[in-house]
Amino acid sequence: MITIHTRNHGGRKLEEKLMNKTSKGPANDDYLTYKEAEIRALTRDAVHRFCVNCVKLAVKLLDGTLPNCLKQGCTSRLSVDTCGKLLTPDMSLRWKEMTKEELIPYNERVYCPYERCSYLMSRTELVLVSACGHGRCFKCGGSFCYYCKAPWHGMLSCTDYKKRNPDTQNAKVISLANRNGWRQCGKCNHMVERSNGCRNMTCR
Repeated sequence: MITIHTRNHGGRKLEEKLMNKTSKGPANDDYLTYKEAEIRALTRDAVHRFCVNCVKLAVKLLDGTLPNCLKQGCTSRLSVDTCGKLLTPDMSLRWKEMTKEELIPYNERVYCPYERCSYLMSRTELVLVSACGHGRCFKCGGSFCYYCKAPWHGMLSCTDYKKRNPDTQNAKVISLANRNGWRQCGKCNHMVERSNGCRNMTCR
């Protein structure tokens, strides 16, 4: 059994999906209990208990979306610290990245333009370092323009740079999006893909 320390952030319900996909329950050795001291430390937030297998399934079902409490009617958010023992290293890293991404407003998000990096940064953080548009990735150190999100082009304007460099990584992404039927979000300019459901899409 795992204790979920939850905080109210709003979100979707998973219990019905889990009931359809799980059996009556795992054996006793599949259960994990947190220390009593940690449970006592939880004050005003909800404390719900679920088996390890159910939490693992919840994380898999919500690939690309931060999971919420499995309790029907509870709108609290699960935390990577609470569920860390259940995750693979890749899942844990992705969860932390999504948590960071959620904390940065859409119009503040800036990703490193270099293909092997793509590190997420805040425009406000970049402006504090340089107010002229010359950004430097906090992870790989690569120079780029945080206005047009392209490699740094010196005194050349963003418009002129794009005209002189039509075959940029951005153009490749647009070409790939056209081939796969992706659409660009009008609010944050990120690519959105409809995986299933109705034709109305909401960028996360």
